[in-house]
Amino acid sequence: TTTAVFYDQKELKQMIKNGWQVSKKRMYGKDQFIFSLYTLSPFSSLGNPETANTIIKVEFDSSNIQDMLDRFKGDGRKEPFYYKKGVGVIYNRTANEELSGKLITKLEKMGLHEVDNLTVKVGEESYLVHAVLSQTTGWYLIDYMPLSDMMSPIYTSNRLFYITVAGSLLVGFIGAYLLHSQVQVPILQLVRAFRRLKDGDYAVRLSPRGSHEFAFLSRQFNLMVEQIQELFEKVYVEKLHVKEARLKQLQSQINPHFFYNCFSFITSMAKLRNHEAVVAMAHNLSKYYRYTTRQERDLVPLSEEIEFVHYYLKIQQMRMPRLTFSIHVSSQANSLLIPLLVVQPLVENAVLHGIEPQAEDGIIRITTEQIGLYMCLIVDDNGLGLGREAIISLRAALDKPVEEESGYGLWNVHQRMRLHFGEDAGLDFSLSPLGGLRAVLKWPLLTEEEQANSLIKPKPSSNSNMVKMEGPDGSDITGR
Repeated sequence: TTTAVFYDQKELKQMIKNGWQVSKKRMYGKDQFIFSLYTLSPFSSLGNPETANTIIKVEFDSSNIQDMLDRFKGDGRKEPFYYKKGVGVIYNRTANEELSGKLITKLEKMGLHEVDNLTVKVGEESYLVHAVLSQTTGWYLIDYMPLSDMMSPIYTSNRLFYITVAGSLLVGFIGAYLLHSQVQVPILQLVRAFRRLKDGDYAVRLSPRGSHEFAFLSRQFNLMVEQIQELFEKVYVEKLHVKEARLKQLQSQINPHFFYNCFSFITSMAKLRNHEAVVAMAHNLSKYYRYTTRQERDLVPLSEEIEFVHYYLKIQQMRMPRLTFSIHVSSQANSLLIPLLVVQPLVENAVLHGIEPQAEDGIIRITTEQIGLYMCLIVDDNGLGLGREAIISLRAALDKPVEEESGYGLWNVHQRMRLHFGEDAGLDFSLSPLGGLRAVLKWPLLTEEEQANSLIKPKPSSNSNMVKMEGPDGSDITGR
């Protein structure tokens, strides 16, 4: 159906303008914007519509714009509206017109460009506003949304990132803790336990927990230490038994010929009515045997050993008047502790194997000398002595199992000194400046605390800290 509408030429000329025309009308009980556009053919007749062959008018109201805005609103977070300063605003049908009005007021103060992205604060809330100018209609399509809504995914991503990082760190810490507690700590405990075991602490034990491999190692370590401790205790007890047996053996090594010779001397002197010699021999002999048979201590002061040796030499001097001896022991050495009956075998060896076989006068000299942290007791004689090869063989024999033909005395002295004082202590031999053999007894000096813990007080001796040479009658014959 074609409907003809007649226009007044003057009115039509006023209505026809280039571009879209907007007017406001009251429709359906509310104000509506009417958008209209005139198209003429030919286009050159725009200024003179009466010359146009065809005039086309396109017209629609703001409800079409609202439909477009509703579709653009989409998920509901955006709030688009159509706006032209001085003309009006077209809202979407669910718009917050009050908030949009406040934004328009702010935007009018700020001024808009063809394309704008602005952040506008209304009250306590900030909004991100995007505005685009339509070149055709001259209106702005404005869309806004709360900045918090746009930033919410970013905040959520940040929170997820931080949670992920925190979770990773937590897993890492848990893994590190488990590695530390289940691997590193047991290894460190094993290392410390082995170090304590190396230092001689056989009471060290580990506390195994759980049933993992390190708990098995800990239990096996405890079992190993228990077995080692039991073995050491057995060895220690055996050493004590060996030491006691050696001491008893040494005490039993008293030469019966020496005993018989002493009584023969007493008998001879009694027949000759030399009562002083009988009394002197009996006195020295009683002191000698009392010392060898009534000792209950493992360690004694050197002064007591020297006093015992003095009695022994007095007895030998009565039997061999050609024997002279000198004793020079420092007061420091006199107070040191040594095993029982270790000096007399050295002197006896010098008398029996050095002095007695020769016809010349015999000299025995006993001295002490401190060398570094060690004390040395030196027994020199002018007897037959030994050659260098024999001395080397004698040294080697001290560290070998004892042989019956080589005797027990010197070997016992050497072994007992090492048992008491360690591998650096013991007996050594060399050529003596007197022409015979030199025997050196060496042992480490004890600290004051070790000396105090021994609970053995040195016995005063008339021979301490002096040089004395005696003849058979007991007179001082130094320089004879």
